[in-house]
Parts: sequence; structure tokens; C-alpha cells
Amino acid sequence: MKFCALVLLPLLALAGSYSHDVTISEAELSFSRFEGWDVVELGRGILTAAPGRPALPVVPVTLVVPAGARVTSVEVTALESKALTGGFRIAPTPEPHPLSKPARPPVPPDPAVYDAPGSWPPGPLADWRTGNATGFRLVAVQVSPLAWRPADGRLTLHRRLRITVRWDDDISPIALTPGQRDRARDGLRTLVANPEWLRTWSPPAAERDLPEIDYLIVTGERFVESFRPFADYRTARGLRAEIRTVEWVSGRYPGRDLQEKTRNMIKDLYENRGLSYVLLAGDNAIVPCRKIRVRVGGEVGDVPTDLYFADLDFSWDSNNNNIFGEPEDSVDFYADVTVGRASMDNEAEVASFISKVMTYENDPDPGFITRALFPSGWLWHSVNYHGRFVHDSVIGILPQGWTATQLINPASARVVSDSFNRGYAIFDPCGHGNETGVYCETGPSIYTSSYARSQTNDRRFSVMTSIACTPGNFEAEDCIAEIAHNAPDGGCIAVKMNSRYGWGTPPSMGPSEKLVIRFYDQWLVEGENILGAAHHRGLEVYAGAALYDQLWRWCMTEFNLFGDPAIDLWTAPPAPLALAADSVFPTGAGTLTVRVTDGDAPVSGALVCAWKGDEVHATGWTDASGQARLAVHPLTTGELVLTATGHDLLAAACTVRVIEGAPEPVLVHAGADVCDAGQPRENGIFEPGETVTLTLAVRNIGRTASSGGTVLIRGLSPGLVATDSTASIGPIAAGDSAATSDLRLRAAPDIAPGSRAEVYAALNADGRTWEFCFDVPVGHPGRVAAEVDTGACALTLTARGNIGFDNEDGRHGRGFRFPKEDTSCLNVAGFTFGNAADYVADRFYTLSPFEHDRDWVMTESLYAEAPRWG
Repeated sequence: MKFCALVLLPLLALAGSYSHDVTISEAELSFSRFEGWDVVELGRGILTAAPGRPALPVVPVTLVVPAGARVTSVEVTALESKALTGGFRIAPTPEPHPLSKPARPPVPPDPAVYDAPGSWPPGPLADWRTGNATGFRLVAVQVSPLAWRPADGRLTLHRRLRITVRWDDDISPIALTPGQRDRARDGLRTLVANPEWLRTWSPPAAERDLPEIDYLIVTGERFVESFRPFADYRTARGLRAEIRTVEWVSGRYPGRDLQEKTRNMIKDLYENRGLSYVLLAGDNAIVPCRKIRVRVGGEVGDVPTDLYFADLDFSWDSNNNNIFGEPEDSVDFYADVTVGRASMDNEAEVASFISKVMTYENDPDPGFITRALFPSGWLWHSVNYHGRFVHDSVIGILPQGWTATQLINPASARVVSDSFNRGYAIFDPCGHGNETGVYCETGPSIYTSSYARSQTNDRRFSVMTSIACTPGNFEAEDCIAEIAHNAPDGGCIAVKMNSRYGWGTPPSMGPSEKLVIRFYDQWLVEGENILGAAHHRGLEVYAGAALYDQLWRWCMTEFNLFGDPAIDLWTAPPAPLALAADSVFPTGAGTLTVRVTDGDAPVSGALVCAWKGDEVHATGWTDASGQARLAVHPLTTGELVLTATGHDLLAAACTVRVIEGAPEPVLVHAGADVCDAGQPRENGIFEPGETVTLTLAVRNIGRTASSGGTVLIRGLSPGLVATDSTASIGPIAAGDSAATSDLRLRAAPDIAPGSRAEVYAALNADGRTWEFCFDVPVGHPGRVAAEVDTGACALTLTARGNIGFDNEDGRHGRGFRFPKEDTSCLNVAGFTFGNAADYVADRFYTLSPFEHDRDWVMTESLYAEAPRWG
């Protein structure tokens, strides 16, 4: 199949159109017989027809259009067609099969089609949808390249089709940071059929007025210190990384639950701080997933999916019924940020995860990198359908020089485990499954948790995938995907497995098989070597189908990634890099020239990063001479870290000693204080709903005086607004401090009391901008929940007006227990106050069952106070 012959039609005022040709050759078709029917398959083709209708594949084609385009129509026209030789009896589309259930009986042909005189389908356009991927506007077109006439068996192939897209250019696209846009554009080149238009039709780029965050780690408070070295490691290699805790998020962002608050935080950093990568660093008890409701046939699935944190458009619950991802909910399934999960729950697993990433990237055993292991068993023996079929497709796209080992119907999981320990870059056990393993239909285990936990393939970590049912159900207590990823002495560097049923459509390949193939296609054929990008692009090939077909929605959303999304996957044994730069560099603004080689020859396209704490973070790409020139401005003496990285290249690192340069002022944040004078509750505390004066102090630690300048502040936490955001700061002598009290902040009434709101300040002075971030406390630092023990009963009171468990954060509270030793409890009750029969203020009830109650607003924390009786 080829995509070719681009035609850009004239633009009319604010309207535009674009045509793109798709070419499909007869050689791409394959035919087989099944129970007297003809089964036709086509490479990237998929089945989306209703069961009983002719099983003719449609081909998904994704096109980029201008970022501001509102697509008004899509047409597909057959330009060249050919009737294939012979008569065909096309099989009916089968009922989809959960991979852990017996094969279903054949579906009878639909007489409305099979007895009709015309051709099926009626035209070459099956469906079209639109979406946004990191600000890029995409059109997903489902093309029907085949037409079958049941009356005489004639099958026609449309060998060349033209897709024409028309739009009105009246949408305001999001502006991205330059780095954010470049990463997105590079990632989408393997998805869209017209990548040459990505640069022309990019969303606008704009420098943010806030410090950028490229890479975000979301974890629990107890893991923060363990992850700091990893955040520094990613920062030193070019991605500015920061850590946010779920406890921090819960107190600062709005949302009906922690999942929505976490997503709102990610969306905030994506829109305002340039975020590209997110690592969900914790299992489901620490960083809870979102479950979406999907129905396929008679199966109803509440599917755990981390795609919710990547696709940031809409709410995923547009009808506000607290059931997410339904057909009537607005989603588009294109990732705006790249997301992976490290599903861990203890310090040992955190240490193992970090060690394995660093070992994989810096010290791999080169012998395993071009090897793949494919154990498989029967899926449905009754219809002669085996797991090796998907492996045959993956083996067909392995790069030249790779070797594949197939273990068909292995005698036991030990056989597979022993082979695994020899080291393979790819490992795909294919069969039926559950949370603890993958199995053959006829009984023997293919791979199980007990073996995954004890693998010894250190320095030879695999990428593991599987079509099996539920081995990636991380709601369970350590599913096999988590165990393999966390194995301390080997195991996997990344895992992609299903959190619910995998699905097949025998005798044709089903969605779960296609998704496995597309991931490897993105990585090994299309050249998308960044793990998270290959993961998302492999899913997004079918995003259009998932918007109208529940089967594809189920399979696309359940296929989660366990792994660091920023890992650069090896495709060949790596060569070592070397970098050279001046050994010393003075403080002050200047250009640092770095040269990168692979021994003697210069290396172009390597990423070079210079980093020195909060003072310097500069990146650039080497040119044809192997050189990168970085604009840096170190403020203090010390060490500046240089790194150079590239695909299939071992990173190089060195340090540059920073020495004293010409004297200059160096301004740092020296403190902040708030005053609530004049507020209704003047008590020295910045309460929710109040406007306070902010005093900001700055110190000059440099060796010469500062002439002073203008400071601009901005609230970073939701609900915190700078009502007077600019002020002047006068000259500051070396070693001295200065302050301004001409700034004002307002806290929204619904900011959680006891939280610390984040403020950003930018001081323009002495020809440069000095940036600071600091916190101000909002509300009394009390408690959200208080325990009460009367002796007879035990209960929890919360500052949100409910009794029992805190329904906005289920980790707080013990319920309502009477007697108090009872193991069962009332989950949620509430205070109710009223002043008339038709007015009651309560915690839970509204006129609509889908709206959130706003009667009770938390403006203060709980205080410990002795009860007063009588």
C-alpha cells in the first residue's frame, strides 16, 4: 500500500481543502478458505463491519491538516479499480471472541446484504473522524478498498483512491513551546500519511512565561527522595524533569476524584509549562487509574486505562454521569502527552526500576539487542487458530540481521523461562491469559508470574507484549506485567499488556493482534524508537475506528504501557559516543561549543545538554561537523554537566569547571510573606476567599550591585490569582536585599485550606530575567478529616461536610462503625442544615443525579477542640 500524489487545492478565504492519493496493490491481498467461505486480509486493514456483513477490510489513513481547521467534509473517490479474477464467496464478519473464552459459532450472513443486487460496501468511504494530538489537527479516514457483489461473486479492488478533506479555518489552536512542538512533530511523522505537511500545518509556537517542565514524575510522598536522582538523570540528558506527589495534587487541583485532579494537573502543565512526558510512578493504590465503560456484544467492561492521562481533550465524561469513556462521551484517543507507568509500591521496586532504566540506556549487553523470543500456544484449536499467527506477522517486519526464536506449544513455562534468561530484546508470549500468566488453550502454561519474578537476564532486559486476557490488570495485586517489569535481577524494561479481555475475530486477525503488530511496526519499521511514542502511535493508527467501534475502543484503551516513556529503544548494538569541550568556563553569559564523535568521525543529530542546577539547562543538536553551540549563563562557580545522546549510541558525559568570570549581580529569592489586613477575618492567615498583600524579598549574592527592575508574579496553583501582579524593586548592593509590598494575591473560596499554593515570580533586572518559584500557605494547616471515638461507636468527620469516608479522597476516613469493633461500616453520611421546608444545605443531594453538590464549601480545616455540652 502506498500513499502518494499530494494535491493542495486553492484556499478560499478562511476555507481550505487538501487531496491525498492512496495506492493499494493486488499483491498486498491474501486469501484463504474457511468453512466454504473466502477470507480476505490486507496488511493494515481491519474489520469494523457489523457481524454477519461481508468481512472486507477497511484501511485506516491518518492525515494532518492545519491546526486551526474545522473539518467540514471528507470524500473518497476511486480513481483506478480492477475486478479480481474469479468469483468470491466472502465470509461474514464474525462475532468478536474474548481470548479467554471458547470460540463462538459462526455468524450467519446478513440477508440484507448477501441477497441484495448491489455491491458492498456502497462506497469507498467507511468513516471519518477528527482529533488533536499535541495541538496537531488530525483526520482519521477509514477507506474501503474492496467492493463485493454477492449476486455474481465479483470482487473489485480500488487500486488508487483519492481522499479529499475540506475545512473552515476557524479554530484557535493551542500554542506549544518550541521543544514541545518539535517533539510532537517528530513523533507524528510515523503516524500521518502526509508527514511532509507537519511543519507547514504545525500549531503555533510560543515561549512560555513560566519555567518549562519536559518530563513529569507523579508519585506518592514517600517516594519523592528516591526519585530525585532519576529526575536529575532525565534533566541531565535533556528533559527538564520535576516531581509532583498525589498528595500535592489532591490539595491543589479541582476534580471529582484523584484521577481527575491528576489529569487536570497534567493538562495544566501541558498547556502552560511545555510538558511532553509523564511517568505515573506508583501502582493503582498510589496513582489510581481511570476505568472506562465499554460494551462489546454481551460483555461489559470497566477497563482500566492510562490513556485517560495522555489524551487531554474533553473530560471523557461529557454527559456528567460519572461513567467515563462511553460512546456518547467526548474523546478522541490521540495522546497530547506521552505516558507510561512504573507500577511499584515499595522502595526496593523504585530502586530496581531506576537501576534497570540506567543499565538499559548506559550498559546493555549488546548480544541481546537483535534477538526476539516468540512462545505461543493454541487460541482456538476447534477453528485451527494459533498464537503463532501473530508472531509470523511480527517476524515478517523484523529488521535485517535480527533473529527470531519461536517456541510453538512449549512443554512448560520453565522451558520459556530458561530461554528468556539468555536475553531477548523482544518477548511476546501469545495465548490465553489471566493476571498471573499466559497459557495454551489445551492446558500447558506458556509463562507465569513465578518465573517472571525470578528471571536473571540482567543487562538484557526485554520489551514484553501479549494479546492475552488480563495479564496487565494492575488493579490486581501484582499482575504478571508488574512482576516482569519489577523483577530485581532481570525481567523487562517495558511491558504492554491488556488490563481486561484481549479480543480476536478468527479466522481473521482481531484487534489485540493488530495492536501488537502496530507497536513493533512503529518501532522497527517506521523508526519511532522512543518507547512512549511508539506505544501511542501504534494505538493511534486505529483511533478513528475506536471512535465508532466499541471493540476497537476496548482493545485500544486496555493496552497499557508499563515503562519509562522516554526510553530510546535499541535497534542495533550501540557505538560509544565521545564529547569534547573546554575544560573551564567563566560565570556570565557565553557560548559553549561541544564536539561529539563516535571515535574519530563526527556525529550529527546527537542531542547535547548542558546542566547546572537551577542556573543552566541548554540543549542543542550537533551539525554535520559534530558540533553544537549552546548559549549558557552560569551564575556561580562549580561544575556544569555535559551529556550527549543519540539513537543506537551509548551516551557520553563530562563536566566543565565553572570559574569566576566578570563580576555581575546574582539575584535569588530571599523570602515571602502575606498580610491579610482589611479582610473580614483579619487573623494573619491567608484564608480561602481572601485577597492579601504579598511582600517579596530578593537578595543579591553576586559581586556587583544590581540596578533593580520590575517583578511580575503569577499564581501557579488553581484558584490563586495575582490581582496586582507587577511591582518595582530598587537597586540592590552586592550582599544586600530588597523587598516590595506592592503585590497582591487572591485565593478562590474553594482552595483547600491547609494547602500551599505555588507562586511564580520573574524579575527583569540587569538585562536578564531572574525566575523564582515559592509557596504561600493558604488557610489554617489543620486536618481535612478527624476521628471520633465515643466508646460505643467510631466515625470520621470531615471538613467537607460528610461523615464516614471522605468522598473526594477515599484514603481519608474510617467510615461510621457501630459497634465500633464491627468490621462492616456505613461508608458515607452527611450533615444537613435547613431553615425552611424548601431549603436544605447538604453534602450530597442536588436536583440532578449527575451534578456535583455545591451547598457545602470547605473554607476552613478542622480544629481540635474539647466538646462543650449544655
